[in-house]
Amino acid sequence: MPAFVFTRKDWLWILGLPVYVLIGTARHELSHALAAMLEGAHVEKIHLIPSLAPDRGLLWGYVNWSGATTWIPLAAPYFCDLLTFLLGTWLFCARITMPRWLRIQIFVIGVVSPAVDSSFNYLGLLHNHLSDAARVAAAVPHFWVVAWVTLSLAVYGVGIFSLVRSHTNRGVK
Repeated sequence: MPAFVFTRKDWLWILGLPVYVLIGTARHELSHALAAMLEGAHVEKIHLIPSLAPDRGLLWGYVNWSGATTWIPLAAPYFCDLLTFLLGTWLFCARITMPRWLRIQIFVIGVVSPAVDSSFNYLGLLHNHLSDAARVAAAVPHFWVVAWVTLSLAVYGVGIFSLVRSHTNRGVK
């Protein structure tokens, strides 16, 4: 029996969705900014509030930088998402004493949010040639993009399914 079991009340975290979106957007955009700065670019603007762009539609956030960079600043959020997911999964499963509300936040912010962010952005490969994922795909051999997307989606899917399955109150009365 796991040290933590989900109950129906634990799913009330969904009420905090706007805060979680802001946290996920910040993680995503700050990953772009950090990677661009590490490559010597000058970050000109970081925007973390959703907005509409005439040529790109809904943007959850964006970063503008100047200077030459490789594809890495475009891909940085997807590496960050996978690392956050792995750390969040470890913390969620760790037998560390913490309040129940904190463990729920770790699950939402550290496990669900990075999986949703990457999955949502991978859809840009299909319909938005200006998306980060599509721009990475234009710069990196197709095989590596397909391998990364497949591997990361498998890790997210299997990981979340396993966590929820092993931490639900099946048979608990």
